[in-house]
Amino acid sequence: AALMLMAIYLMHADRTMLKAGRRTASLPEQKIIPGNIDKVEALRVQLPTPRWRKSMAEGDALFNGADIAAAEAALNAFIDTVKAATSRRNAQAIQAAVKDIVLAINEINGRSGMIETLERDELGVLIDAVVRAAGFSLPDNEDITAEWREW
Repeated sequence: AALMLMAIYLMHADRTMLKAGRRTASLPEQKIIPGNIDKVEALRVQLPTPRWRKSMAEGDALFNGADIAAAEAALNAFIDTVKAATSRRNAQAIQAAVKDIVLAINEINGRSGMIETLERDELGVLIDAVVRAAGFSLPDNEDITAEWREW
């Protein structure tokens, strides 16, 4: 009788990736509301960059003007992209906009290291609020940025 050797590997499922997979699968069912463009736009006043500039002016060496300006430009582009995607009811484009803003902030933070706990929280709250304002439905415990975020 021939003997066969079989190996079974058990791994912890990465919750972030599992949630991301479920979210991507649910994109066609998202109820994006074109009439919510104004709600998305209203969140522009919640950009954290004015606070960052104030901290820098008060001597906080964590921040520098060039990276704050780059982050502000990326956040404004994110809001513009989500507004356009909302008008087209395009959940996939909204998720792509989240990926783009997270990757942009990763790059900025890679240069300066300016995203610490408070800044991460500010960005997470803003990104989540913009996505939800468009009509995107997320479970309360899901961080839509986690899949790509390095900060």
